[in-house]
Amino acid sequence: MKSLYLFAALLFSFCLPAAALAQVDTRGALLIKRDFSDCSNSDVSRNDTPVGGYLTVDRGADGITHLRVDMLGKPNTTYHLFLKCVQLIGDITTQAEGYAIANFDFPTGWAGDTYAFDMYPEGAPLGDKYQSVRIDYSQPPPPNSSISFLPPDQQVSRRVTIVPPTTYSADCTNADLRSPDRLVSGGDATVDRGADGNTHVRVRLMADIGTTFHVFLKCGSQLGDVTMKGQGEGVGNFNFHTSEAGDVFAFEVYSEGTADADKWQSARVVFGEVPPPVGTSPRIIYVDQTAGAVSFQYANMPADAEVVGVDQVDPSVQTPPYPLSQGGEGTAIYSFPTRTVGIYHLLARTRNGGTYLGQTIDFYVYPPQSG
Repeated sequence: MKSLYLFAALLFSFCLPAAALAQVDTRGALLIKRDFSDCSNSDVSRNDTPVGGYLTVDRGADGITHLRVDMLGKPNTTYHLFLKCVQLIGDITTQAEGYAIANFDFPTGWAGDTYAFDMYPEGAPLGDKYQSVRIDYSQPPPPNSSISFLPPDQQVSRRVTIVPPTTYSADCTNADLRSPDRLVSGGDATVDRGADGNTHVRVRLMADIGTTFHVFLKCGSQLGDVTMKGQGEGVGNFNFHTSEAGDVFAFEVYSEGTADADKWQSARVVFGEVPPPVGTSPRIIYVDQTAGAVSFQYANMPADAEVVGVDQVDPSVQTPPYPLSQGGEGTAIYSFPTRTVGIYHLLARTRNGGTYLGQTIDFYVYPPQSG
């Protein structure tokens, strides 16, 4: 079941409102392990299995499209990634456990509005080829969001929130900033540390349409600007030398002329051998999944706690509650109703008052195969 860990997002996903998820220039698509299809992968579906990874595609106004790839393949293997039937995009080399993450840029004019990707090692061996679900910019964006496939203990990637602070912190690493665990304005940053000495950061923000934000390594250099478009969402992709930041750092985001007290701050980014401590507050952690069911761990839960499945796109869509017995800590399995499909997370709450206790990372729910 280890490969099914692919369905988990890297860290917490932040329950953004449905309007903010109606992205104008971003698309996401699954990578399906499959040998053949046509040039646009017209018969490859997000419901197909087995899933081997996820693509996040950002189309920029500057004529450049950015592609972020999370995948699981054979260990220590180099895969060639192609804009299918058009052009080699680049190579991705997996780690010892088969995981890999990579960022690429290519001219938008190479692709047009409808296209696909395929990926395989040298020689294109059968059984180790991957086809993406079709990317279609001629249609409105589908109701999904970017998710990440590397497990949390992989040291190459982190995701953190970016939030308006309640009080301004002069600390360069935002050590005293606590990220809210419910709906926030602001956004998030996905940080990929490369083996080549460079770090890539993908910043996603939500604010008034037309607003331009400057993105800084806090107490360091400016990485670039992000301008809000469409539904008030903006995406920016930036690179910086890993040595510029070290293992512990943060981001600061603000528009021109903003007072210190109103500058948005990221949660602290920590790269190291030991993840930050989780403390003694209630928590619920994704472990693994099979078709239609997810196993999870929980700790520090009250006796009246229960767990529900929450649709990532429309949080009002929730699956039936599962009581956590006497609370405390343990491991359990949540079974989704038949035919449930989509990106969900498990949310823990109290049974009577509905008090929020915690939630898992996002994962993709797919139904059991019939027959």
